[in-house]
Amino acid sequence: MYCFTRTETDPAFNLAAEEYLLKNADEDCFMLWRNHKAIIVGRNQNTLSEINPDFVDRHGIRVVRRITGGGAVYHDLGNVNFTFIKANGGKKEIDFAAYTRPILDYLNTLPYRPNSTAATILSLRA
Repeated sequence: MYCFTRTETDPAFNLAAEEYLLKNADEDCFMLWRNHKAIIVGRNQNTLSEINPDFVDRHGIRVVRRITGGGAVYHDLGNVNFTFIKANGGKKEIDFAAYTRPILDYLNTLPYRPNSTAATILSLRA
């Protein structure tokens, strides 16, 4: 498995790196990354219905579209993103819990209270 820890915090660059790995990696990949403040919108979303353009402009929040679906999410330097890319030979089914379980198991060894509200959402309370 290739492991990448991205120090670049540009959201467009990080999403482009993720897309590149998705389309070109021939082995499993794991990427750990953070973004400066940005709203990341899914492939099929109407951006203007997901954001408040005046607020976004006033606060210098970038809006970036990702190639995958899902809802709009806010990123800033206070959250850590992780990406698993599985070289699965074109298999379409994804078991999200298989990817988040090892992270939850590790977080449970730390003095935090990890919580998983969905297969793709993890949170911590100190």
